[in-house]
Amino acid sequence: MSKKLMVSICVAILSVGIGFPHPAGAQDADTIENATLKPQLSKLFGSENLDFAGMSVSGVISPDGRWLAYSHAEPGQDARNLWIVSLAIASEPIRLTTGKHWDGGPVWFPDGDRLAFRSSRADPGSNSQYLMTIGVDRDSGHPVGPPRQVSLDPVPFMMTYDVSPDGQWITYVPKRGNLGEVTVTLEVIPATGGAARAVVEQMAGLYGPVWSTDGYIYYISWLAPGAEAAVEIGFSVKRVHSEGGRSETLATWPGTPWATICPGARYVYFESPSQDSEQEVYVLATVDGHLLGRFLPPDGMKPIGCTGGESHVLATAQEEAAPLKVVPIGGGLTRQLTETRAYDWPLGWTPDGRAVVFESQLDGRKVILTAPTEGGAMRQLPRPDEEWVYGPVLSRDNRHILYGVREDEAKPPILKTLDLSTGDSRELTRTPWENYPLYNSSRRDERFLYAEQRDGRFEFRAVRPGEEPILLRSFPDSVFPPIIGVYGDRLAYWVTSGEQSTLYLAKPGQAEARQILTFPGHVGQRGRNEPVWSPDGRYLATGCRPLDGTSGQPAIVVEFNPTGEAVGQPRVVQDLPESWWNLAWLPNSESFLVVDGDVWLVSLDPEAPPVKLTDEEPLTWSFSLSPDGRYIAVSPEVRRGGAFWRLDLSEALEAGTEER
Repeated sequence: MSKKLMVSICVAILSVGIGFPHPAGAQDADTIENATLKPQLSKLFGSENLDFAGMSVSGVISPDGRWLAYSHAEPGQDARNLWIVSLAIASEPIRLTTGKHWDGGPVWFPDGDRLAFRSSRADPGSNSQYLMTIGVDRDSGHPVGPPRQVSLDPVPFMMTYDVSPDGQWITYVPKRGNLGEVTVTLEVIPATGGAARAVVEQMAGLYGPVWSTDGYIYYISWLAPGAEAAVEIGFSVKRVHSEGGRSETLATWPGTPWATICPGARYVYFESPSQDSEQEVYVLATVDGHLLGRFLPPDGMKPIGCTGGESHVLATAQEEAAPLKVVPIGGGLTRQLTETRAYDWPLGWTPDGRAVVFESQLDGRKVILTAPTEGGAMRQLPRPDEEWVYGPVLSRDNRHILYGVREDEAKPPILKTLDLSTGDSRELTRTPWENYPLYNSSRRDERFLYAEQRDGRFEFRAVRPGEEPILLRSFPDSVFPPIIGVYGDRLAYWVTSGEQSTLYLAKPGQAEARQILTFPGHVGQRGRNEPVWSPDGRYLATGCRPLDGTSGQPAIVVEFNPTGEAVGQPRVVQDLPESWWNLAWLPNSESFLVVDGDVWLVSLDPEAPPVKLTDEEPLTWSFSLSPDGRYIAVSPEVRRGGAFWRLDLSEALEAGTEER
């Protein structure tokens, strides 16, 4: 497991399919399916102070190529401001905005003398961000005048916008109500501010507009999160005239619904649906559906948008490390077990609770080690030379792991188990469900859990090391399957229909599931915060998304008696972090842990507020609970500088065109 996987879980990006997608209307996908574009790399700017934490990383190169404008979070500051740095001469960055505001998403005007951006400064008392503009001196890079608000409506976080070629208009999607469950509108407003004019309207999933020189606005469209078909469709590239009218679908692609249209509206790039959790592969295509090939950014580099040319991709690279630490749940001194030099990811504990098992890197190779909590020599455990694409999951007895490897990129990965004492591996399946971000293999009691997708079904299975797998439950693959919670022979899952969710209980081999209760809201959907049983089987806890438009994510806790009947009404645990994951019960079944960048202890006692166990900085993406429930092993992420890079694909595209 990696930080990238955790980010994927947070944003719940759907990725399905194998190999390169075949869009509607594509004519040349088969002939260039294996084409790999090798971009020319240019390091634009780097600094030990650059921190690309969070999901609002943004930067853009000026039309004349002289300046890089970007959003930057200063160390220890709960704010982001805009900065600019010269790409022509070596110089220090210049601050464009100040104050404890969240300024991000800079977009240059065509003349290079102004920036559009989103900011919270228009409404400091809330989290809402509005479109603003600020003048920039093209020679010195210094700000010209104060920021000016131009939109009357807030803009969604992470949603982009664009300036018209004549610099007179801005197209964007305003935020009204709860995005994802309402009709959204692509609008155009004067660049100096004023009344907005609607261009196109549809149900959710509209973002990333780019203005072309022919008067059209190109944008990305995907179905509402509640629509099952969105899993199969992914996204479409559409266009509409800036004066309004009927929109036109140019191409439809399966896989991730997130994509980026490059300036000029000729190219679009997106993550390949065949990606694994360790290496991100991107697909480059024309907006009308012709596949051009794939490109692989260097390890640790993350594309953030097209800029400085229609075939140029801007990327960030962050130097990171994560030392292994042990935190006492009941309070006390935190102990650091490893030095801050690698990304040390906790996998579990030895059965006696005296050592943490973790994954690290030595000489560029991934290794599995055990670190005694009281100090002493670390021990390396056997690990295959195969590069696993997700996992590993450690067994309770500390003797086996479950992991996935990919022998052929055009085929599904292979799930295997490994005996850590002998180094012997055993193949489980060649048809696993590949939706890593939403259902990674896991462990319950002495069994590994995993899922397969074959013969028109999603099959959830359990296996004890050295034994044959057993089928727990299956669902048709025509819909996104509910994720099951396992306790002994009890299988619990929620199914959402309309505005309420229904809890079902079943047993392995049982044809019909028993309906337990219904509850308003989306409970345990899409694999995020799936049902988790308490160690004594008395409680079932699941994450919930309210339907009333309120923010936050309460936990729904259902109590059961020994015969499997629900006791009373579900308990709603409020005051949790707004977005959390990785719920894990303590052995006493009276409290549980969640993580949201920090680890929190949550009691079932309504009078006891949640307790933060880790520091706000640096970020913690996951944890591993000790067998006795007294400690957690964490790997707080330490960022040690970053850099902006440009990936130039133009020569690779020209070469590919000549070859074809």
